[in-house]
Amino acid sequence: NDPEFKDYSGTGRCYAGRAKIYYILGRYDKAMADSKKALTSGSAEGHGYNVAEVHRYLGKIYFKTGKREEAEKEFKQAIKLYAGKTGSKIKRLAISGYTGRGLCYLDLKEYDRAISDFEKIIELNTPYKQGKSRGYAEAQKNLGLVYWKMGKIEKGNEYFENAIKLFEKEGKKYSAKELRETLKTGDISGLLT
Repeated sequence: NDPEFKDYSGTGRCYAGRAKIYYILGRYDKAMADSKKALTSGSAEGHGYNVAEVHRYLGKIYFKTGKREEAEKEFKQAIKLYAGKTGSKIKRLAISGYTGRGLCYLDLKEYDRAISDFEKIIELNTPYKQGKSRGYAEAQKNLGLVYWKMGKIEKGNEYFENAIKLFEKEGKKYSAKELRETLKTGDISGLLT
């Protein structure tokens, strides 16, 4: 709503991107302010950012700042928005819906629902085709994360190992390295979701 940028339609995308960076840096006040600006900057449609994802990050911010009730409200809003995508005949959209919703369930500790969504991504990508299977390796990583959080470390490690192999095949060396470090240290807190 800044008059200086009134003719620029990508303002919301910029705020959403910067909000994620502030979140990663632990600057939650700035992350929250930018997330709210992203939501009030007009329509996201066609401008490269996802309103559901902004709500998901607001939920994560509220959790980090001890505001559980507000966090749950934001996650539920994100879940509602992601659910609208899961039925899409466009596979890419359906997968992004299941991924986002699964991550919300993960943050809400609704592990069975998270598992169901991440398994649906794998199902949509079966048989696996290198370079053509959207979200397949990420779903393996996210399933590993869910099982770790449930205390089923061995099962989680199997998914992490699968994800490492897939990330390497896809040329996503940083993602593979990140998971190898997790397996080595036993610390899942640094994994980006």
